[in-house]
Amino acid sequence: MQRTFEKFENAYKKLKESCGKDFEEKYEKEILVEIVTKRFEYTFESLWKLLKELLYAEGVECNTPLSCFKEANKLNLIDKKDEDIFPLIVNKRNLIVHIYNDDDAYEIYLLIKNTFIDAIERLFKNIKVRLEK
Repeated sequence: MQRTFEKFENAYKKLKESCGKDFEEKYEKEILVEIVTKRFEYTFESLWKLLKELLYAEGVECNTPLSCFKEANKLNLIDKKDEDIFPLIVNKRNLIVHIYNDDDAYEIYLLIKNTFIDAIERLFKNIKVRLEK
């Protein structure tokens, strides 16, 4: 599980970096949106696979991202204020591959930057505490 956590942590750190002010000043809007959404995809994939592994170790089986987030919520890994955000994260992750216009891509970029990153940060911290026990 440590290796899976490290993959998630690395992906998350890159996503967090790309949502920072320095990164924003470095790239044009179109490139920035592509970088952030791609890093979000990597982070999402590694996060739900980590949750799947962590939950399995605790005797809970889940086979889809949404079911893993629901089970993580039941185990209080997800903060109460974020419980409605993770289904939205799953939904937007599924939509990313079908985005063909800049406005939709920018809308998801803003959600990632202004909402999703904070919820993922809180979940990251909760997982880290759980793994350190």
